[in-house]
Amino acid sequence: MECKLIQTEVNVNEIVYEGSAEQSIDLDIVLPDYCPDIGKILKCQVVPSILAKDISGDTLNVEGNAAIRIFYADDEKRCLRSFEQEFPFSTSLNVKNVGESASAFVKAKADYVNCRAVSQRKLDIHGAVTVKAAITNSQPQELISDVCGAGINLKKQTVPISSLVNAVQQQFGVSETLEIGSAKPPIGSIVRSDAVVFPTEYKAIANKLILKGEAIVRALYRSDLDETQFETLEFNIPVNQFIDVPGLEDTSACDVALEAAYLKLTPKTDNDGEYKMVGLDLRIGSTVKAYDDQEVSLISDAYSTEYELIVDSRPVHLEKLIKNVSDNYIVRDTQEFAGALVKSVTDIWCDLSDLNSKVQDGKLSVKGNVNFNILAEDEDNEPIFVERLSPFEYECPAGDASAAKAEARAQIASAGFSFAGDNKLDLKAEVKLNAPVYSVTDIRSINQITPDESQVKALTQQPALNIYYADKGEALWDIARKHNSSVDKIKEENELTDDTLGEDKMLLISI
Repeated sequence: MECKLIQTEVNVNEIVYEGSAEQSIDLDIVLPDYCPDIGKILKCQVVPSILAKDISGDTLNVEGNAAIRIFYADDEKRCLRSFEQEFPFSTSLNVKNVGESASAFVKAKADYVNCRAVSQRKLDIHGAVTVKAAITNSQPQELISDVCGAGINLKKQTVPISSLVNAVQQQFGVSETLEIGSAKPPIGSIVRSDAVVFPTEYKAIANKLILKGEAIVRALYRSDLDETQFETLEFNIPVNQFIDVPGLEDTSACDVALEAAYLKLTPKTDNDGEYKMVGLDLRIGSTVKAYDDQEVSLISDAYSTEYELIVDSRPVHLEKLIKNVSDNYIVRDTQEFAGALVKSVTDIWCDLSDLNSKVQDGKLSVKGNVNFNILAEDEDNEPIFVERLSPFEYECPAGDASAAKAEARAQIASAGFSFAGDNKLDLKAEVKLNAPVYSVTDIRSINQITPDESQVKALTQQPALNIYYADKGEALWDIARKHNSSVDKIKEENELTDDTLGEDKMLLISI
């Protein structure tokens, strides 16, 4: 008896570790001499970022930074002031048995921060940052795609998949000196800044991705001529970078994400000695997942017309990148403010929270919250800080896959406002969404077939031809298996083309 197994190798990307670690922030801040005394704290924010990571043995080492930003009104003039201090941190996570080719994806999120003025010059800061890590490993799996000999019949399912070529994360820097424009007053100090980065175009070549994108950098600064005058800045900076992706080919499909990992703006003087230039130091984090499209043939059932079979199976999870959703979504909200009258708005910016996505009934749904941060002045011209939360839901078609999932990402492209009456603002945020959508196939696939030579089927005791009255909807596979025949024989004998009967029918079944 000869039985030959034919196998196909598929690269399957598996999550081999998920975990988190909390990084506490406990420090005392003494204001530098150039900062006026604190009259009232308006807001303290923590903005964490990941600067570096590496897997060493069974340990994931992470280096990060938390930018601590304090907005306050000074004691003398009740004018808006700010101070920022960096808090470098490092943490380690125990990640046993993740494999040599593992890739780590790490994010940091601020949990909370409490800020207390011990004196007019000293602040007591307590907070926490959660570092979340996911480690994936691309492992080749040997799947049986065909079997020859021993009278074995196979029930096959052809599944289109995206076989992972590589998943890489890489940081690169953008450093420039930018002019603020002749119409703007000179910079006294930077009050706050933020940046978002979007991919606009990319091209795969051998082992590299040619990436083009755009960074939008925004800032609020105090005028050097009048400390009560504030100006906003916005710079659109082109991004061009080669990303090393070993194994990438020009036919590979890619999922590309960019984020601003670190930003620092430094006022600089022009040729006239005025602070009308800004030094930009921007670190951009890139994530690239590259796939090759494949079709794999899986075996979900098997029987032999000659022997009883010893069959072993295992669950297989396969995915295919079917769509990359990229869209801009406008979130609008009208908010009325109780308490102090909002006379004017100095600056507005947003961040996102509680983002989640799902695919159901052929639709992609993305839900989340836009957090509006508003620096304003009240009727007494004193600075105030207000926050408002606006939930949103976005929907769009997600394709025809019966089962699918999405991994949504979002950034704030712009934020704005207009007055809608006394103490009432119309708020607007442009959310830039990106969501790769994957079809999902979960199946039990046979990974071992062994004919049991001690249990030979007695073919001489069976009639050479059977008559079977089949019902509409019956599968030929089930009929063939029951009568120890084959689907091909039943189709040929009864002039059938489909694998499922479309009507009640008498079948002739030969053995």
